[in-house]
Amino acid sequence: MSIKKEEKKRDMGKVGPSDFSNEYRNLKVFIRTTSETFEGKLMGASKFWLKLEVNNEIYYINKGQVIYIKPLEKLIEQKEAKKENPKFPWLR
Repeated sequence: MSIKKEEKKRDMGKVGPSDFSNEYRNLKVFIRTTSETFEGKLMGASKFWLKLEVNNEIYYINKGQVIYIKPLEKLIEQKEAKKENPKFPWLR
C-alpha cells in the first residue's frame, strides 16, 4: 500500500475539533474579545469568523480574537420552543 493511501485510510475516521459555534446559532450571546465586548444574536459561524447582529448592525468577529462566548439564552429554552406546535399544542 502506498503512503498516501495509508494516510488517507488513517485520516478517514478522524473527526475535527468542534468549537461549538453552531450550538449557539440564533441565540443571544455575550462575546468578549481582546479589545471589545459585544452582546447580540449569533447569526452564523465559519471556520475563522462569527457573524453577530447587534442593534440591527452586522459584525464579523475573527475567532482568533475571541476570549470567551457566554450564552444569554439557554439552549434548552430554544429546543423546547421548537417542540411546541402553536396550532396544535397536543402535538409534540
